[in-house]
Amino acid sequence: MALKLGILALSLLLLTGCASVVIHPIDKMDILSISKGTVVSGVTIDRDGWFLSDKYVEEVMKARIKK
Repeated sequence: MALKLGILALSLLLLTGCASVVIHPIDKMDILSISKGTVVSGVTIDRDGWFLSDKYVEEVMKARIKK
């Protein structure tokens, strides 16, 4: 059983590699932390979270991976 789990863990590591994604804001206002209780457009936010601007999302969607 332990051998099977070890093989599974190793295969997952090899398949996923060392890939990671780092998100960087384009402008200061592209990624904002929003706290629970903040009112946005007349709606009270009921949990902590993040705001991403439409401009930022459009730019990220155009991104391509360099080989």
